[in-house]
This record gives sequence, C-alpha cells and structure tokens, in this order.
Amino acid sequence: MDIEKAYENLLKQIAQNIKAQRDVLGISQEELAHRYGASPRYIQMLESGTNSPSLHTLLKTAKALGIEIQDLFR
Repeated sequence: MDIEKAYENLLKQIAQNIKAQRDVLGISQEELAHRYGASPRYIQMLESGTNSPSLHTLLKTAKALGIEIQDLFR
C-alpha cells in the first residue's frame, strides 16, 4: 500500500471512530461542536474524513467525546 492510500485509510478510520463514539454517546454534531468549541460544519468535516486534523484537533475531539486520543485510531 502506498503512503497516500494509507493516509486516506487512516483519515477514514478516525472519521468513523469520531462518528461511532458520538453515536454511542447519543449526541448530535451540534452538541459535539458545542463541547469542542467549533461549528457543527467543522464536526461534519471531521466525520466525513475530508479534512486533515492536527494532533491538537484530535486531542480536543477526544476530550469532547470523553475518550483517549488513541481510541480514535482503533
């Protein structure tokens, strides 16, 4: 697998894990955005895997979801 494909797959996995944890919590994108301090559109972008989040963004997202950052990569 080339590096670009591996990167795309990782972004998709992170996006799926964000959405899955939000669903487990039973909260909306709007509620997650409020907890994070961002717009619902930004959360939508994170969950779609169309943006490339920074480590800081992943840390804030994990905190807003009440999980550890490594859980976003599983």
